[in-house]
Amino acid sequence: MYFLIVGVSVSNALASIGVGAVLLLWAFKRIVLREKPTVPRPLVILAALLFLAFAASLTHSAYPGQSLQALFLKYGKYFLLMFAVAEGVKEKRVAVNMALVLCVTATVLCWDGVYQFFSGRDLLLFREAGRLDVFYGGWAFHSFRATATFPAANTFAAYLVSVMMLGLGLSFFYGAVTWKTVFGKVLCLGSMVLCLFLTFSRGGLVACMAGILMLAFLFKKKILWAVPVIFLVVLFSGKHLYGNRAAREGAVDPTVETRLLMLKDATRMFRSHPWTGIGLNTYYKTHEKVHSSAIPPSYAHNSYMQMLAEVGIVGLMSFVALMIYWFGRGLGAVKRSRDPGLKYLLGGVLASVSGLCAASLFDNVLFMLLPATLFWVLLGYGVALARLAPENRVS
Repeated sequence: MYFLIVGVSVSNALASIGVGAVLLLWAFKRIVLREKPTVPRPLVILAALLFLAFAASLTHSAYPGQSLQALFLKYGKYFLLMFAVAEGVKEKRVAVNMALVLCVTATVLCWDGVYQFFSGRDLLLFREAGRLDVFYGGWAFHSFRATATFPAANTFAAYLVSVMMLGLGLSFFYGAVTWKTVFGKVLCLGSMVLCLFLTFSRGGLVACMAGILMLAFLFKKKILWAVPVIFLVVLFSGKHLYGNRAAREGAVDPTVETRLLMLKDATRMFRSHPWTGIGLNTYYKTHEKVHSSAIPPSYAHNSYMQMLAEVGIVGLMSFVALMIYWFGRGLGAVKRSRDPGLKYLLGGVLASVSGLCAASLFDNVLFMLLPATLFWVLLGYGVALARLAPENRVS
């Protein structure tokens, strides 16, 4: 399980190996050792309905082989991964260690991202940094954007937000004020905040605000309300870094204009088959045929619009139903928790998923291997904590 946590932070290859190992171990325990399932039946039913909704999209797929492969080898694997993690985390010790491993790995990636911001290339995979070009009157600002081992700055920002929320939950878990805990919190959370700003991701800041608001709602921590205010100040004061990046004053931000054209194309594809979609995992190839002349073929840069186009209303509503159940179960477990530590940890997971859901409004977070794998791991992790939190007494 720990290898999987590191894998989803570093590379597609390691993530795939980690997923395969976790699924094989889970299958061995279920088939050979005859362990009883602990995943809630409603979650299994909702996942099965979501799988069937995705399968229904094959009726209009122009590339049925590609859609069928994605159905079983991508989304079927994600659903099983969620179940495997949910049943694999059986003790408080394992749950806490998973969060610690993820936070330590993210801290290492943050310093890799800081190095990349100044040098243009990261230390682990030698990946080139993203570019940021900002114009203000006659002044031009050119900078690198931290991406670390991730393919794009927005993807790295979504990852950082999810881990940061989990780190905040851990910081409440380790409430004792000692030099070790203070140093650990400052190092981990400070590194993540710094690197989040170095990604220059507007969607990342919005996602972070969504996660912080979830934590503030859950734990009534008034100090947390100051964080979204600070981020809003940064967004407005750094207008040309996080706001309009147009080449001249009064012009439309080219990145915003491009996103609007992408959403327009996604809407047109959705209207062609509104109920069951154009076919799972066929968005890019379909977009090659129908895209606007002003932009090259690409993805929607909005996970929900892309999902709506690929699997239609039935698929999106099935996904929403699963998420409503997951959040409802998690919020109920937070209220019933007998262990303050697990309560804070579960709150961190709820905030992490909230952040990823918000980040999905601005990028293809749910469709890219690393953030999507982390998303389904967190869903399973949350199910496990929702089971453990009411059972464990204060320890």
